[in-house]
Amino acid sequence: MKKVYEDRLLELIAKEGFATVKALAAATYMSESTVRRRLTALETAGLVRRSYGGAQLVGGTRNTPIAFRLQKNHREKDTIAQKAAARVQNDSTVFIDASSTCLHMAPYLADKKGLTVYTYSTTLCEMLAEYGVRAVCVGGAFDPVSKVCTGAIALETLQRVWYDACFFSSSGFCDGKIYDYCEAESFLRRAALARATHRFFLCDSEKLGKQSTFFIADAENLDEVITINKI
Repeated sequence: MKKVYEDRLLELIAKEGFATVKALAAATYMSESTVRRRLTALETAGLVRRSYGGAQLVGGTRNTPIAFRLQKNHREKDTIAQKAAARVQNDSTVFIDASSTCLHMAPYLADKKGLTVYTYSTTLCEMLAEYGVRAVCVGGAFDPVSKVCTGAIALETLQRVWYDACFFSSSGFCDGKIYDYCEAESFLRRAALARATHRFFLCDSEKLGKQSTFFIADAENLDEVITINKI
């Protein structure tokens, strides 16, 4: 039960970037003293940073629960994901990353025949299973917040496969270059891109004009940047 309450607090903090103890208590029907204890636990886990009267997220959206990220900017991401799914061929092997935009592809892959999806997202594996799509999780070190597997095992598994197509998103797209804030996931994306025949970047409006720490790819080397925005 504690985990449920803490996930809810993370969602509320992520919505605005910062939230006061008073606001969190009102939104969750917890006492302010209980909220403070939960925030202390989240700070110990490295997920939030306490400040006077409230808390903020640490380390960007990777620490935001995936359930929240799936709902944020939902309509735009869903439209982009539907366009991306139309590029998936029957009897193909594809890589799809753990981004919330790419997770929206799952229901649109249900009618694909003979499809195999490699991913490091346990959430995507579960979603694809609901639609009868074969999914392979690459394994590795599991992050319980972002629901991804990363590290040497994940990287080695990805490098053993050739993909008909690679579908990915990131945290930033600026001046024709694609970036992300997470080093571990950036390694996996670059590995899949290097072994893919076709490469597609899913880009919603929140990525535009943003530059993060780790470079992933030049847009000019991709087949397509799939977006509904003018770039």
